[in-house]
Amino acid sequence: MNFYIIRHGETSWNIEGRFQGCTNNALNFTGIEQACIAAHKLKNTEIHCFYSSPLQRCYETSQILNVFHHVPIYIDNRLKERSLGSLEGKFYKDYSSSHFISQIWDTKFPDFTIYNIETLTHLLDRTQHFLKDVFYQYHHLDVNIGIVAHGSLNRALLMSLGNLDLANAPIENGQITFIQSPKIENLL
Repeated sequence: MNFYIIRHGETSWNIEGRFQGCTNNALNFTGIEQACIAAHKLKNTEIHCFYSSPLQRCYETSQILNVFHHVPIYIDNRLKERSLGSLEGKFYKDYSSSHFISQIWDTKFPDFTIYNIETLTHLLDRTQHFLKDVFYQYHHLDVNIGIVAHGSLNRALLMSLGNLDLANAPIENGQITFIQSPKIENLL
């Protein structure tokens, strides 16, 4: 089993520098192009299914990725972006600082929250439950699974799989991260 973890294409809020969280925004023109580029990168890869966040920007990206594959797209609520509470719709520049960002990703204090942001504990719990279900279903098969989600959610997936270097790197819109033969014992 291999994972292709894909971040959705760009939205207008990405350009405006707004926190999106669980707000349901569509792809903009650039986001559609990014999804098309990702689709062409995966064109010659045999994908057996896609799992997608239910949010429109991910589902649209999944549909574009699936143009060359024609496989099932499974919607899973556990792949929704991290809830950003009262920050959703607000501008990054008004709230973001390296200290603020490090606080909400600090594994030493995973239950820390501010502005009603979903705790790291809850985010990791739901991503790990998702991964365990996928492992249970496909562990005996040689399959390639596409997972289309969000920046923070993809970071949590990578953390859960023990890929901390990848989890700490920027995750761009339309980015594909390949994880070969993940092991369930890597889950935190």
